[in-house]
Amino acid sequence: MPSPSVLSGGALPARAPWMPPFAVAMLALALTACGGDSRTPYPAAAPQTVRVQVQGLKGSGLTLQNNLGDDLVISADGTTSFSTAVAVGASYQVSVKAPPEMPPQTCTVSGGAGQVADGVSPTVSVTCNRPPHFAFATFLSATKVLTVDDVTGDLTLTGFSVSQGGIFGGTLAPSGRFLYLADVVTNTVRSYAIDMDTGELTPLPGSPTATGQSQPQAMAMSRNGKYLYAANRASNTLSVLAVNTATGALTLQGTVPTGTYPLAVQMTPDGQFMYVANYIAGSISIYSLNATTGAATALGETPTVVNTRFLAMDPSGRFLYITTGGNQINGFVVDPATGNLTAMAGAPFPAGTTAQNMVIDASGKSLYVTNETSATVGSYSIDQTTGALTLLGQLATGGLPEGINTDPVSGAVYVAQQSTNALAVHTPDPLTGNLTAQRNVPVGGAPVGITVLGFR
Repeated sequence: MPSPSVLSGGALPARAPWMPPFAVAMLALALTACGGDSRTPYPAAAPQTVRVQVQGLKGSGLTLQNNLGDDLVISADGTTSFSTAVAVGASYQVSVKAPPEMPPQTCTVSGGAGQVADGVSPTVSVTCNRPPHFAFATFLSATKVLTVDDVTGDLTLTGFSVSQGGIFGGTLAPSGRFLYLADVVTNTVRSYAIDMDTGELTPLPGSPTATGQSQPQAMAMSRNGKYLYAANRASNTLSVLAVNTATGALTLQGTVPTGTYPLAVQMTPDGQFMYVANYIAGSISIYSLNATTGAATALGETPTVVNTRFLAMDPSGRFLYITTGGNQINGFVVDPATGNLTAMAGAPFPAGTTAQNMVIDASGKSLYVTNETSATVGSYSIDQTTGALTLLGQLATGGLPEGINTDPVSGAVYVAQQSTNALAVHTPDPLTGNLTAQRNVPVGGAPVGITVLGFR
């Protein structure tokens, strides 16, 4: 057995009488090759960074973790790496800490776990699904989910539905992850989580939430998504509900008075003011909103005409339009500092028979209105300086058209046709905005409203 001095890198041992001279030299070489000589150690294996390849990302805020730490925020497709290297032989496990938002997406990790090998940087794949693009057709006692084609705006029933509907379409959270339906029968608001990949609706824990008043019909969501306002038509009040932006859960915070029989709610795009159409009072109640507390402070009530019914506002927040169920559209100019309304020059503007719901496209250049009795959809251009409407045409549609909405992705215009049990898909002219009929999509019932979830 070699002496301690050899094992510790000392001088060669004296040759035993029975050992030939070459044996001593061979023993020394063998010990040195096996690392027995501490003066020439092998270098330690270098730790490796974990690389990530991302594809399909459209939203912002995607955050990954490795081994529940070392957060990595990713803003675009491509390849990047975690900042902290992992020792050879140690484990790595990559997971999604926070999904992307605006648009919301579901992102999945592939090959996200393993052990680091010497000289090899492991590569993990992250794939983000297509942003959600769905339509929710509202019936009096049901809501059905449809997919939306990104290019044509065409609709296809998914087979998903819930047994709660409403008089209006649903209200979306700004995140696109939650849908709310006003229930005039039970005096509640029903809350649903939206599956980002299928559109399926799942009731939230604690839903429905009582409004504390009678017959909530129309609703509007604050710009920051923290407050939901519901107009209770039989109580002449507006319920303020706080929203948990992470879970979608609602908590009743209080009520404020409105005019008589409030039917519609419209908020300015900047979230500073809110307007409530009072049907019997023939007026519009004006409120300033506190984005932090959700408080709605009454600023006054502007007389309009009898039977003030539905509201629409252009994306700039400068022009407000109302229908009364008659044959015209009234318009008002909004004071951006005070929220006060001034009658628009040239108003009222002619419409078809029994003008109802309106929608304004994302450009703010076109307004569309359903005319229930004449079974048409009116197309108007909006003067960008004065807000005045110019009629472009009346497109024949299915009987009793009610709800109307636009797709922010394709620009298609949808009309809920009650007597034909279908949703009409119309295409606007890219220059004028005038509508051309595309097709009717049977939905197996009489739809009254439509809500569109899509992100440009």
